Amino acid sequence: MVLVEMLEPSEIDKIGTTPTDELHIKHVTGGSIIKFSPVFSSDAKTLFLVWGNIIQAFSVSTGELVRDYKGLEARAVGVQFHPNNPNLLVALSEQGELAHWRWKTRLPPQILNLQNIFENSTPNGFYLVPKGDDQDESCDVYVTCKLKSKKYPRLCVYDEKTGESSHDNLTRNVEVNKHGVYKIAFGGQGEDKYFAGIYKKNLYISILKKKTFDNKRIGGQRSLTCVACHQEHHMIIAGDTTGRILLWQEFFENPNCGFSIYHWHTLPVTHLAFSQFGSFFYSGGSERVMVKWTLDSPDRRLYLPRLSDNICHLVVAPDNLYVAISLADNGIHVVDSHLKTISIIQHFTWCGEGEPNNKSRFPAGLNLDPRTKSMVLNGRVGHIQFFNPNTSSLLYNVDITCQNYLTQERNKVIENTDVTKISLSSDSLWLATVEQSNNLETHFEIRLKFWNFDEVKQTFCLNTCVDMPHGENKLLDLKVQPITTEEQLLAVTTAEDNKFKVWSLEESNNINTKCIWRCESVGFFRNFPVGEISFSTDGSLLAVAFDSTLTVWVPETNQLKCNLTHTKLNSAIRHVKFGSSTCCHLVVTATDTCLGVWNLLTLTLMWVVPIRINILVADALSNLMAAFSEENDLFVFTPMSGRPVYSHRKLRPDRCSIATAIFFPRDNKQNICMTSWQQHSQLYFLDNHQELLTLEPKETIEEANQNLEALDLLPSALSTVTPFTALLAEQSTSGVQHEVTDKTHLQLGVPGREAIRQLLGAPPHTMLSVSRLCKPFLASFLVTKPTKQDGADNKKPEEDVAPSSDSGLESEDEEEMPPTLSKRQLLLQLQTTKVTKLPPAVCLDLEDKLQPLLNESSDWMSALLTS
Repeated sequence: MVLVEMLEPSEIDKIGTTPTDELHIKHVTGGSIIKFSPVFSSDAKTLFLVWGNIIQAFSVSTGELVRDYKGLEARAVGVQFHPNNPNLLVALSEQGELAHWRWKTRLPPQILNLQNIFENSTPNGFYLVPKGDDQDESCDVYVTCKLKSKKYPRLCVYDEKTGESSHDNLTRNVEVNKHGVYKIAFGGQGEDKYFAGIYKKNLYISILKKKTFDNKRIGGQRSLTCVACHQEHHMIIAGDTTGRILLWQEFFENPNCGFSIYHWHTLPVTHLAFSQFGSFFYSGGSERVMVKWTLDSPDRRLYLPRLSDNICHLVVAPDNLYVAISLADNGIHVVDSHLKTISIIQHFTWCGEGEPNNKSRFPAGLNLDPRTKSMVLNGRVGHIQFFNPNTSSLLYNVDITCQNYLTQERNKVIENTDVTKISLSSDSLWLATVEQSNNLETHFEIRLKFWNFDEVKQTFCLNTCVDMPHGENKLLDLKVQPITTEEQLLAVTTAEDNKFKVWSLEESNNINTKCIWRCESVGFFRNFPVGEISFSTDGSLLAVAFDSTLTVWVPETNQLKCNLTHTKLNSAIRHVKFGSSTCCHLVVTATDTCLGVWNLLTLTLMWVVPIRINILVADALSNLMAAFSEENDLFVFTPMSGRPVYSHRKLRPDRCSIATAIFFPRDNKQNICMTSWQQHSQLYFLDNHQELLTLEPKETIEEANQNLEALDLLPSALSTVTPFTALLAEQSTSGVQHEVTDKTHLQLGVPGREAIRQLLGAPPHTMLSVSRLCKPFLASFLVTKPTKQDGADNKKPEEDVAPSSDSGLESEDEEEMPPTLSKRQLLLQLQTTKVTKLPPAVCLDLEDKLQPLLNESSDWMSALLTS
């Protein structure tokens, strides 16, 4: 007999209501730090960038986060330093909030709301232009706005002090980049301040004080892609779709001037940047190569090849000390003038930015590595990354495909081999990956690889590589058996050939390796199309979905235990998950229309809910599961009941979608008061904008923000942010009294002046040999500091000669000089030095700083002891 509990639609609505203990979405990491150009500080020691509604400061020398500048309600559209005050950091938000921070202090920002900013327009960039008045240090704020109703963009001019506006339409169309930012650049100084914009084949140039435009047009089938202006001189460079770089000079003096051509790139130029004095410039494109050009010698070029992704922005530091390279993998590389890498700012690697748009961003999903307590997911193309969400740090990347990246061509899409499936064993000693390349015009590649973790090298080493494990059929799923016994470890793959294969670890006759992976058995069911698979918690059973039928197998013998089907679940099964803990005998399945639970002890369907599920994840430490619907609704439930424990409507806006999710084990040392369903594991989910999010109470989020502000570093420590400095005290006290020296000059005049005069004034034929003159000549430049004892001896004869009391002179040395301490007294004073007790707040800050060091893995120490 089959027991089915079918919930009514009215009850589904009740399920969707948000409970009283409402959780808020917390942004863990991800999000773009490359949408807008970063900016260097005046001393080139700090790099500032935009991250949502926060301005982040990073140390150039180490790449570590130094401080967050908060205060904006909406997302920022850019950050700049004030042209007349380098101590002011200025940012603008999408809602027209103009924020000023004194970046060397902890003071909150001064925010001015720009007027009439919401007239059917959205700001997407701003520029500060000095007014040119010596008495007024304020600037005009030029804001580029994207109009919703008109064709042309709008350039609004605002007063920095009052926020009043004077609208000025560009009356020209301007190209936008892939982030929606207009391709406009500002240059010049004072009254000659100008700006340039590009649209298709046209370059528009205009002086800010005028409203006339000078149009420069290029011929052929080429179109302009980017533009840059020099900050002092009348020079403009622009890139086109064929990789050329065009240079215009003195265009205001000579309106009919031509342009110079610099050509090396084969793909469209993405960004350009001038040096401080304009003697050279930098260019970047989709070849993943930055080129340094000399203005007078186009043949003299320097290259920085093999960057991790396509170049988005190039920023040159003051005095040409550094160059910041924003890459499409959401990272920033800082190099010096010799193109040597100084630091890399990257905490979460984006994937697929340079790939075709139809590719999935995270085909391998989120996976757990128990050894390092990190998430394993897709990184840059052909790589996987290990990311720790507790510390929001990227541990390392692993190159899986071991292939050079093939850049795109002008009129052809190149398909690179990427990782599509990841699975790790329970002890993290074995890693299984699937890499595929579906380029039908050239070849079709599929590889199943098994990696063994080398404890000596502390990295994964390739053990077995299987080409075409299911023939020319695409692999659909990969799972490693969750057991700790390495001799009996199994792995299962499914493919479009309607079969699943069981792979086992066996001894090898090869002298280079002890064991390899081989196919042990093949399973199929009535030639039905195979879907997702799932192991039970102890690894003794394997659930395989064949069309609308759920089959259960013994993986060691490939024996079919049972096959389950029901009329309520008559469509193809998309998701299969075994329950955990008290629900280990239950299997949850999801089709295109329903979510149902099977009981393997009674072979019955317990309950069914009509809902469209995109993602289904299970918690290995409890009996909970989480389901994400197509409408971005979250339902947390136990397989024992069809009523959710927690639900949350509309996790993300309509334009966003949840890509993958995972229950991540919570750190035992975290003293965080969470809801009952997150006591053992915390739910993380990743959206299509590559932002890693989680759910936490509002109080916990505010407390975490306060702790980050308490750990905020002072500007004096910007250049010394290293893990070792976290162990050092910022201040130290001592009871030993140091000798105080008088701040007086030791000698008047220039040392050795008299010796030089005598040497040059004597007749040459009467001078001694050089060896005799050298020693006294060099000795005349030495300055001898008189000691206090010498000073007392010199003053003693004077006191004996004139001891009169009415002379008005007293010995101040005897009154001000401290008494001399003996060695015993000095040792006693050092032993009894008072220890300054730190306040509790400082102790907590130090404890939080040292906590990541204690949580780091110490497996490498055992390798050193055994070697």
